[in-house]
Amino acid sequence: MVISIKNLIMMNRLLIFVFFSMLFTNGYAQNELKLEDCIKISKENYPLITSFDLIEKTKSYSLDNVKKNYYPKFSATLIGGFINGLPSTNNNNDTKTELIGLAQLDQVIWDGGITKNKKKLIEAENEVKISQLNNQLYLLEQKVSDIFFGLLLIDLKIEALQTYKTKIKAQKKQVSSGIKNGLLPASDLTEIQIAELNIEKKEVALQSHRETFSNILGLYMNQDLKNATLVVPEYTFTENTNSFNRPEYKTLNSRIAALDAQENLQQSSLTPKIGIKGIALGFSPEIGIGPASTDAILFGGLSLAWNIDALYKNKTNKEIIAINKEQIQVEKNQLDFNLSIAERMERRNVYTNQKQVDLSEQSLFLQKKLFKSYQSQYNQGIITIAELIRKLEDLKTAQIEVSTQKISFYKAIFNYNYITGK
Repeated sequence: MVISIKNLIMMNRLLIFVFFSMLFTNGYAQNELKLEDCIKISKENYPLITSFDLIEKTKSYSLDNVKKNYYPKFSATLIGGFINGLPSTNNNNDTKTELIGLAQLDQVIWDGGITKNKKKLIEAENEVKISQLNNQLYLLEQKVSDIFFGLLLIDLKIEALQTYKTKIKAQKKQVSSGIKNGLLPASDLTEIQIAELNIEKKEVALQSHRETFSNILGLYMNQDLKNATLVVPEYTFTENTNSFNRPEYKTLNSRIAALDAQENLQQSSLTPKIGIKGIALGFSPEIGIGPASTDAILFGGLSLAWNIDALYKNKTNKEIIAINKEQIQVEKNQLDFNLSIAERMERRNVYTNQKQVDLSEQSLFLQKKLFKSYQSQYNQGIITIAELIRKLEDLKTAQIEVSTQKISFYKAIFNYNYITGK
């Protein structure tokens, strides 16, 4: 019975341990943020995202209206007037009438392809609107990345400052022990305290900057990022000088497709239309037609209609469409030119930052080596605590420089991929 109770206690402890381990593990996992996640969430929370639904609804309603071109069309008109020129009846030579009613019914059989081409034009114009929205969301990626890398750099500076702070504390402990044993002057402790105050001032400034950046990024993502941990995006660099895959190109292609659809619609307006037409005329009082009189006349049959108004404007409309296409090609050439220059500049920036990372890491290695020498010299009483603290400050600066250069390197790779649309 005793063994069973012990086993039960151990099992409960194990369950509690597993529960809290899972809790903390999940908590940390949820607080880790990658740049890609920040961009994705920011796009989902961007107010402009609702425009996609509005564009789709507009397209749906527009297509529905176009489908109704084949619905029967009915119109009715009532005229208060008279008809003159018809022969009178035998008992009434007055050709005047008080009311004339006109009713017309049209049913399209074939409209020359207008309905089909209108649908294509609506689809093409819809693609233009969607691609323009994607262009704006692409610009959002740049904004979010700027904030992300800025916040990441602040975090790395805080981390380097904490390392520096730990070393200062360790040095303070050593100095306090030396003063207590009468081996070091009290002024050494004062130097340490001054260094601690300087650290505290920098901590306050960095935490303020971090709060500002995290609040801005949190607004984009609609999240509280106060305790979030940013993951350093360790990109690898690959040149992409052959072609660009920016969303602006899709917008230009969509605009050309819309002009093609517009041209097809214009061409279909030149063809005759076939349909069924019915017309009814009503008169009150009756009108005389020869020896007889009537109060209604009916017409009906197959109709062939051709509006030559489009023929007059066809040539100039084609010229306008051709000019618009040339303008789009000019914009594409300008985009190619701008991106080619930006790609070359950012490619050079990537290589420059890569070289600076290597140099700063070499400098950090030497600073660490030099600090050990200074520490040994201080322990032997060769240099003062102020000199040792300055060397420790140099070590901290070298660590921050390495972090800064790495962030600049990864940011340059991101910018390069952003420019090329990789």
